[in-house]
Amino acid sequence: MVDNTLKVIDFSSAIKSAPFNQNYELIHQWMKRERLRTSGYGLVEGFNMTYDGKFDIHISEGILIDHDGEEIIVPEALLACGEPTFERMRKEDVVVAADGSIELPNTPYSPGMHKLIRKDSSHVITIDETELKVRREDDRIPIVAVEGNKVFVSDQFAGQTVSVDYCYSADRVDAILVDEQGKYTREIGINAKSASIADYVQETKFLIGFAHWHIRDAVTVDFYMDERTYRKVYVDKMNRLYLNGKLYKEAKWIYFEEPKNPEENDIWYDYQTNSLSVWSQHAGIYGWRVINDFTTVPVRSVRMWTEEMCPVDLQTFTFRDDETDLRFLPNTNALEITIDQQVVMADQFEEVVLPSTKPYLAQGIGFKLKAPLDRPAVVQCTINHMVKNGPLKNVFQRAAIFTTENFYSYSTDNRHQIFETDLPYVIGASQL
Repeated sequence: MVDNTLKVIDFSSAIKSAPFNQNYELIHQWMKRERLRTSGYGLVEGFNMTYDGKFDIHISEGILIDHDGEEIIVPEALLACGEPTFERMRKEDVVVAADGSIELPNTPYSPGMHKLIRKDSSHVITIDETELKVRREDDRIPIVAVEGNKVFVSDQFAGQTVSVDYCYSADRVDAILVDEQGKYTREIGINAKSASIADYVQETKFLIGFAHWHIRDAVTVDFYMDERTYRKVYVDKMNRLYLNGKLYKEAKWIYFEEPKNPEENDIWYDYQTNSLSVWSQHAGIYGWRVINDFTTVPVRSVRMWTEEMCPVDLQTFTFRDDETDLRFLPNTNALEITIDQQVVMADQFEEVVLPSTKPYLAQGIGFKLKAPLDRPAVVQCTINHMVKNGPLKNVFQRAAIFTTENFYSYSTDNRHQIFETDLPYVIGASQL
């Protein structure tokens, strides 16, 4: 059996180093095992990555626990990633289009400027011939412009066969790793438009994150640290608890009675309405917000005109100002019209719309038949609404509508005078 107890040191004879070292080593082993058993190995904190603009990645100081349970403090460092790699490509026997364009499989890249080559015909930009060159047999052809993967020359070369030498580079993803001695390494992925992640061995190394290098008008890099090798349990400098690299948040209760003093993200289930709500903030105001109510219900309103109620023109039917629940959303086929129990087809009437300065606030206030009735009849209009499930008093709120009024006066001696107004009104809505 392994002896796992501290030794009692006898100081009567002499003070020797062996008992001290033995007890120290025993306590040290206890601490390492306790670290691994309670929280596991992996990255604890730090190791933040930033780009310095010179193809080096700056990694801040970090703390990790190795597989033996030792705490390792790794100092900050610069990890050299090198300039983007590129290939020299050649496109041969390509015919110049009528507009002078030459389409390439890839966008040309400039190793000297570390970016894609772009040239506007209105600006003079010198292009290095070692990076991009258009030739017809042994003659070099001047390049007018470069737009994406198209190279433009003078249209006088249209229809001629040329060859293009250019450089090509693509995105790359690097896996940034640190070993148990605090040494940084990187595994390089495959260069491609959709770069892939390199295979890496994580048995003796810890993943800090991925660096995704983008080749655009300038070389940029994005860092992804979601998959880093976090310690299973740790507490940061702000005394916040993390589990598997995720910030732990205290569990919330689901209340079956509305709490009097709710806290943010509290959940309340209202059994009377079968709704689940969360106490959250919107525009600085806290309130219960339903998170499971996606239902709508059809509401049908009916307006009927008898023979005596038909309009004078026997054509334009509008709702009264106080019938706000009949107003509908235009152009949604919300109306169903029957005349003497005969259904009117949709192409036989037009919606009468009250316009608004904002189109989405326009309201339908009636309809106009394409042809007037030959006699007064019983007309019924059914308005179909789709509204959120809830009490109607909450769905159709009472509203006050204010309109601008104006008037003109004229004498009976001048009956044929024409008046003009700059105030808008709806034709056929009985507003004059």
